[in-house]
Amino acid sequence: MAGERVLESLSNKLLDLDAKIRVSEQDTYDFIESKKNESTKKKTKSDIGRFIDWLSAEEETRAVETIPPTDLDMYISRYLLTVKNSKTGKELEPSTLKGIVSSIRRYLIEADYSIDLTTDRAFRHSRETLKAKTTDLREKGLGNKIKRADPFTNTEIQIMYEKGILGSESPQALIYTIWLNNTMHFGLRGRQEHSTMLWGDIELKNTADGTRFYCKPT
Repeated sequence: MAGERVLESLSNKLLDLDAKIRVSEQDTYDFIESKKNESTKKKTKSDIGRFIDWLSAEEETRAVETIPPTDLDMYISRYLLTVKNSKTGKELEPSTLKGIVSSIRRYLIEADYSIDLTTDRAFRHSRETLKAKTTDLREKGLGNKIKRADPFTNTEIQIMYEKGILGSESPQALIYTIWLNNTMHFGLRGRQEHSTMLWGDIELKNTADGTRFYCKPT
């Protein structure tokens, strides 16, 4: 009898353990959502919200993800030529416009849109519009890096690593290193661009030989 009670107890514990570790389909979606960067989610929500408001003003009532590519491509092109800073009414920085396109792309991916905003030929016109608008803004002095300090030489950078100013020896050195890399390789300037850069403003890609690298979306 005692042996049967022990076996029954073990069986019940195993059943309880199985119930605790069983994962449903919804659990997988919930886990993915919980790991998404909060800042990225907020930026995407804000950018897509402004885009939807603009569509409404254009009397477009369809959900963004249900608009056919040809129509959506033209809407995005027109939006890029009209959107301004919501607080000042001034032109946006080129990097901000690219961030808006990245937000729309993230939203469409989440909504299982059939084609990719940044690669498919159906969105070629909006990509060309973004490129032309970026050129126009730079000609107006936005996004240019004219007034900048002389760059560090390789020798100066090496000295900073040797002295522990750069590197991974301390949290502060790691922050300095990330800041310097983002400034040198992504052309960020000022505290604002560093603090607002989100995943989607840069992408992780692979070369033909499998080498992984980060770059700005094209």
